[in-house]
Amino acid sequence: MGLTKVIGSGLSGATISSSNVVTIPKRAGIYEHIETKVSTTDSELSTSASIRFQDVFTTDYITYKLVIGFYGSAHTSGAHNISFRWMNGSSELTDSNYRWHNQELSVNTSSYIGNNNNSDDRFQIFRNLNDNGDGTAQDTGLYGEIDMYGVIATVISGTNTDRGSKHRPMMKSDLVGYNETLGAYIRSQSFGRYNNGSADTTFTGFAFMGETGELSGTHMALYGLRSS
Repeated sequence: MGLTKVIGSGLSGATISSSNVVTIPKRAGIYEHIETKVSTTDSELSTSASIRFQDVFTTDYITYKLVIGFYGSAHTSGAHNISFRWMNGSSELTDSNYRWHNQELSVNTSSYIGNNNNSDDRFQIFRNLNDNGDGTAQDTGLYGEIDMYGVIATVISGTNTDRGSKHRPMMKSDLVGYNETLGAYIRSQSFGRYNNGSADTTFTGFAFMGETGELSGTHMALYGLRSS
């Protein structure tokens, strides 16, 4: 049987269990942890080269953020690209309605390097990540954040935000790592829109995609910004 007490500056209703575990009530406007992925062996998390966060979108959250503590590629033959797809249930959405722009900032030049696609089957978020064959992937890796917007309708302050069949989610990412082709550390900033109108219930999760499995030690965590 738990006890209720006030914790900190006015946060009431927290429950302490008999084993001294504190449960804090859900609060709007705070990012909450949803799911963590950790790889203890090469390619442990990957399904067809994708790390999938399946059935994670709910009406409890306004936006979502994936924090990549470390991602490495188990690829051993050349550089490859990192991409992103929406999912419906256990299936990745693979139609050519992904529109994206990617901008790279390299330590080797003051110029920006731009890439884009207006009818792709995925969002491209990092180009030419170094592989594991030359021994540098473990030293470099990939780090950063991916933000997701408009994937599902929620009720905010009593207002239903559903747009019917006009739901077309957007994302943006900010990643740092080593571009093998450029021979440089880079910052890769991307954004994109899935331009096929669908009901908000179409989008239930997402896939973080390499061209092969992930390196052991990869870890990332998903958070949602609570709406109520």
